[in-house]
Amino acid sequence: DGEVAAALSWTASRPGDVFREALVPLTLLGFGVAVLLFAVVAGFLHWLARDLAAAERRSQDLLGRDPLSGLANRLIFGERLDREFAVMSRRGTGLAVHFIDLDRFKDVNDTHGHKAGDDLIQLVAERLTRLVRSNDTIARFGGDEFAIIQTGIRARDDAADLARRVLEALGQPFEVAHSQVLIGASIGIALAPDHGDSREILMGLADTALYKAKSEGRNRFVFFQP
Repeated sequence: DGEVAAALSWTASRPGDVFREALVPLTLLGFGVAVLLFAVVAGFLHWLARDLAAAERRSQDLLGRDPLSGLANRLIFGERLDREFAVMSRRGTGLAVHFIDLDRFKDVNDTHGHKAGDDLIQLVAERLTRLVRSNDTIARFGGDEFAIIQTGIRARDDAADLARRVLEALGQPFEVAHSQVLIGASIGIALAPDHGDSREILMGLADTALYKAKSEGRNRFVFFQP
């Protein structure tokens, strides 16, 4: 009798225990899926944020760069000139603005075509870039117009020395359209604080000096004279 009773005895399971035993694997599976989804979403958001940041940097760079030459454009040039004015007094040095206009650039365009003119602009940009220091700024305003902010000026001769080197560099032949072309340049220079203490004034005076240089025969530099 004891053996039969033992064999037939059983313990009823409570509904809560059955539910809990079935729920635990489902809970673990759901947790794992949730963690995986979170990791995927977090990774996607990180990639998206990085891609947007890179796109914004590219957009800002394009806004501040001349697309043909890769140099700063007029907007960035003006902003950097404002910045240099702000720190100029603390440094105890001045600055010079050089406005550069290529001589005979139109002749190259008319003779060899606009592709040759574009190639020439890029070559000019490369030569000018090699002449300036890392803390100077060189820009292209459009067409055949370039400009330089020369910082750390202690004497007028510092600006004259850079202008001479620019004339020498741009006076050498350029290889475009399988031909050698000669152009040269005219340069107008205005100094700060000697000639002005603001962006608008100094750029206007450098432009005036540039027209003076062109009217005097080109291939030369001229300082603004009151």
